[in-house]
Amino acid sequence: MGAALFVAEFGNDQEWDSLIMTNELLQQEKHLVGFAFWTWKENGGSHSWGVFDPPKAGVTPMPSSGCLRADREQLLARVYPRATADPKLSYHYDASTGAFKLQASGRPGDAPTIVYVPQEATGDVSTTGGASESESTDIYGGRTVTVSPSGGAFSVAVAPAPPSLTTCI
Repeated sequence: MGAALFVAEFGNDQEWDSLIMTNELLQQEKHLVGFAFWTWKENGGSHSWGVFDPPKAGVTPMPSSGCLRADREQLLARVYPRATADPKLSYHYDASTGAFKLQASGRPGDAPTIVYVPQEATGDVSTTGGASESESTDIYGGRTVTVSPSGGAFSVAVAPAPPSLTTCI
């Protein structure tokens, strides 16, 4: 069919993130599969599947949700390729360090490879090999890296750096 594969919903209780979710994300990378992780809100029950903590009791007015869970934000705010002309592209994002490495190839005139770097990933971007890059920043602080192939193999990297996670009051 030539259709893109997309994982529309996945997750687990937060206590299992280092085992289950980390490995699910690695398999999605390996097979070049996109995903969505729903940002549903906790209701204070015994499970913690959401991205937000339950709201704190006794606060007036009652907020719609609690704080964004830092461990989940760090795991899910990933650097990833949005588009490429290379069907053999490979990449890996290390959520623990913020490092990213993409390897691809292209011919002059091929469509660019587009890499998205969310605001949480603060490392410097570099491109080596047969390509040139341009970078723009969106209104949320994320960066879009457009890599135009000039012929041959190229790589795109984001250097390891501490993440800039959302603060919560």
